[in-house]
Amino acid sequence: MAELHIPSVGSHVRFAGGKHTGTVTTLVMAHDSDRVVSFIVHYGWRSRKAKMIPVERVKWVNADNVVLSISRKQFDALDEWTGPARAENAVPEASAQGTIPVERPAHD
Repeated sequence: MAELHIPSVGSHVRFAGGKHTGTVTTLVMAHDSDRVVSFIVHYGWRSRKAKMIPVERVKWVNADNVVLSISRKQFDALDEWTGPARAENAVPEASAQGTIPVERPAHD
């Protein structure tokens, strides 16, 4: 299995073509380990919208950017994240990849 690249809170999220879509605001950990399973991306006008992206959808990461392996159309098809801003003890809406349980964020 290939090593997954883990984004950092504050990183800019881009599509493979380079277009900026949003900013990573929260890393979501698996409840039974310290493994990051997804992250919350806030985007849109004043970053009022958010989506949960599984780490399997990351193409690569550098110091300031996270490039996704999904297209704009696939991103738009994901359900909006309606949980709390910090994702603490919440369960997201079902996403295009299925429901992902959320237990605690990696960063405050």
